Amino acid sequence: MKKFAYISMAIVTILIMPGKIYAQNEQVDSKLLSDTLLVALYPYITKELTNYYGYLKQFGYEDAKILSIVRENDSLSFITKVQVTTFEHAHDPPYSKEIMTFDVSPNGVQTIRYQHEGDNVEKEIKAFYHETLEDIKQTFHSNLASYSSYTYNQLEYQADINKETGFTSLYKITEDIATNILFPERKIPYKNVIDPVTFIKGNSGYILFKKSDGTNVIYRVQKKDDHWIVIEKTSKPGRKMEDALPWYI
Repeated sequence: MKKFAYISMAIVTILIMPGKIYAQNEQVDSKLLSDTLLVALYPYITKELTNYYGYLKQFGYEDAKILSIVRENDSLSFITKVQVTTFEHAHDPPYSKEIMTFDVSPNGVQTIRYQHEGDNVEKEIKAFYHETLEDIKQTFHSNLASYSSYTYNQLEYQADINKETGFTSLYKITEDIATNILFPERKIPYKNVIDPVTFIKGNSGYILFKKSDGTNVIYRVQKKDDHWIVIEKTSKPGRKMEDALPWYI
């Protein structure tokens, strides 16, 4: 990644140089330089988005901005603030502003700060997921606080980058649930079911989901020889949720 740091530093240096050092016909377009810097910082932007969301979140490159560049004490260290807007599906909400502050220097690019500003749709989605999961946990008297949780997108990402750890077989179980049980029950433009959420601790875990009629379901899963299998399926009546979740979430 160091070569990206050198490229980024060179671009930042040019961006903050006084325009008077160029002859008029030699001046470099600042928009072109800003776009070039954004391209050079792309690996670091995507890394921070993945760290925050747990998967590679989509963002609009055309909306990305260099908010500021500050040189540190006449050194070759530049504090660069970048803003991108994330979205779901085909540029649909929730829309969130992600503001990242990087220290660009010959030693590399370091993240100083990450700020997330979600919209109301994001808050409503989080509340919907929370209410659904709480209803399922209460129905089965499940305490999963000590487990690591993965949303459907997060589990898919783990399956992509950790194929040798068994995540692929675990994701396939959730994919089967989403495709064959939940997807046929989805309504447009709003649905009342969430994608399955997985909880793991060691070699055991649970997959939680709710059907459109309110039925709560838990799959108990076990990892054997680096392969996850379902060892028990349990369902009980639960609260039927309102059609309030965007269909593509």
